[in-house]
Amino acid sequence: MKNKWTKKDYKEFCIKNGLRYALEGGGNPISPTKRRLYNDHLYWTGVNKIGVHIERPTKARYNNMKKKLLDLGCEIAQDGDSEGNFLVDTGKARHIAILIGANKNNVSKENRKKMKERMQQRWARIKGEIHA
Repeated sequence: MKNKWTKKDYKEFCIKNGLRYALEGGGNPISPTKRRLYNDHLYWTGVNKIGVHIERPTKARYNNMKKKLLDLGCEIAQDGDSEGNFLVDTGKARHIAILIGANKNNVSKENRKKMKERMQQRWARIKGEIHA
């Protein structure tokens, strides 16, 4: 793999690995979490390592998540009291994305169809109750 990564390379990496993809305010690509509980995300670094940003409301929660990231092979880039940046090899980034919730919810077409049918039945039932 080449040493310098473009933004397009990062986007292709996200698509291939089922990760969320968005552009942050400065126009750089990130993979935000689906929970939006914290401002965690993966981000493009310009080299063939993926950046990981995590924030927690308390130092204890941050240290707990930091330990998990280090156990999965992340390296500390910046370490604060309740937030930090890490670097991880591209081969391990998918595991990190799952941990922080930046992966997509890949539902099979069959399950998606079943969910759609159930929702339509619920709406029909609700409409029937309202008009009754």
